[in-house]
Amino acid sequence: MTEAPFLRMEEIHKEFPGVVANDRVDFSVRRGEIHGLLGENGAGKSTLMKILYGLYSPDGGDIWLDGTRLDLESPQDAIDAGIGMVHQHFMLIPRLSVTENVVLGEREPAGRFRTSMGSLLDGLVSRFSLGLEEPADRIRDLAGQYGFDVDPTAKIWQLDVGQQQRVEILKALYRDVDLLILDEPTAVLTPNEAERLFESLERLAEEGIAIIFITHKLKEIDAITDRVTVLREGAKVGTVDTADVTREDLAEMMVGREVLFDLEKDPVEIGDPVLQARGLRARDQRDIEVLAGVDLTVRAGEVVGIAGVSGNGQKQLAELVAGLGDPTDGTIELMGTDLTGASPREFVDHDVSFVPEDRLRYGCAADLSVMHNATMKDFRQARFGANRPFLDYGELREYAETLVEEFDVRGVQDVRAVTAGDLSGGNLQKLILAREIYRDPDLLVANQPTRGVDVGAIEFIRESILEQRERGTGVVLISEDLDEIVDLSDRILVIYEGEFVHETTPEEADRERVGLAMTGGEAAATDGGRDPIDAGRAATDGGGAADRGADGR
Repeated sequence: MTEAPFLRMEEIHKEFPGVVANDRVDFSVRRGEIHGLLGENGAGKSTLMKILYGLYSPDGGDIWLDGTRLDLESPQDAIDAGIGMVHQHFMLIPRLSVTENVVLGEREPAGRFRTSMGSLLDGLVSRFSLGLEEPADRIRDLAGQYGFDVDPTAKIWQLDVGQQQRVEILKALYRDVDLLILDEPTAVLTPNEAERLFESLERLAEEGIAIIFITHKLKEIDAITDRVTVLREGAKVGTVDTADVTREDLAEMMVGREVLFDLEKDPVEIGDPVLQARGLRARDQRDIEVLAGVDLTVRAGEVVGIAGVSGNGQKQLAELVAGLGDPTDGTIELMGTDLTGASPREFVDHDVSFVPEDRLRYGCAADLSVMHNATMKDFRQARFGANRPFLDYGELREYAETLVEEFDVRGVQDVRAVTAGDLSGGNLQKLILAREIYRDPDLLVANQPTRGVDVGAIEFIRESILEQRERGTGVVLISEDLDEIVDLSDRILVIYEGEFVHETTPEEADRERVGLAMTGGEAAATDGGRDPIDAGRAATDGGGAADRGADGR
């Protein structure tokens, strides 16, 4: 790593209506350095990087790369300058294949194949004239190298959110870059996959590549970065050597207060089953079976954590038990009522709440106001005038304002004027969680509830889930963050290729074994599909094997 800055961003200023996103920020990265960028959701990190990648034009300031001043008017200018970026929100064309998406972002030739980002038409002509075999082989090799379960021939619309993020990473790794920006690259990776990615990034840094690593995971900052810059409310708080600060120091720099990392999970009385799913089978849009006879029981006051690499059936499982799809086989009972094949409204009326993995696409109506998004599941209730012909918008507003205040949703001056799409990722996640939890559901299905949110919001979201557990709600927690699963769960299940292959408790969990099971490794094969818990656990569950949450396959 050289001492002289390879990248210099000086006095970068950017304003949006009513918001200063970047307040004269100075930021520099050395060649061969892995530089962390930290800050709360809405702190200005993504805006600063979008300016560097040519997606936004700054209102003031200068950008220098290797001594040359850059005037970036588009991402093509950034690519031509040798800058690559893995975006937090995907930049993919759904109707094209993985290979087509990757090569359309290519800057340098790859063997016989070359396309132009500036001309989609030229790229498509080249695609048909030269073929995709060689690029597909290279993508397949990269996917194997990093442990990504991605088919180069699959269409983007056929992939779940985790697989799509891996395609974004492959896009950056596929072409040569001098500066690589990674925005939350490990959000959908297992710990083992993240470690492999870190090893690759370190090799790239040794070759002189400058790397900017944006993450909300402070452990990753400690594991991979040389220095870290912290932003808060659009301004730079400081740049420090990673070796000289603690996780607690960085968290306080980010949020301006002390952050609690160790949550107290009080013992609660486990009640009767709120969810009993038996023999669930499901197929995806490609008509491939993604759930292969899953059994799942969740009891009142119990958090059942489901760990797994994205794409192994957890998305379909979450949607089925939340009423957003019909199984090809099996049954779903809620509080003793068979709701197999029932409508989503019937699941809502039976007190089921759902936090989806993709908050923008499935968790909100981005163009509607915060008020409409906060109340969309409860507007039929009596307090909103169920027996009157018109909605009482005064009550709707008051209800939304209550949620915004109690769940600390920031950036909302007027719940009627601010749209859900105007909120930062963490604040939108808190709004969705507020809407789902404030209903005091019997069952809460939370799929990746803290993905892509800052350390302060993570603390709040996890505390909210545990508080709901204490109120007697049964929780299905789906996460690829093993620490989160262990910290919040009463029981842990590992899903692989549509089956539960390992079962344990937080107290007995062997993280290495769980990580192997998540990738179909030795643990899953050794225990033959599950890890039986001793008879003492049966008493905690309130029943025998026939009533347990996941009885294997």
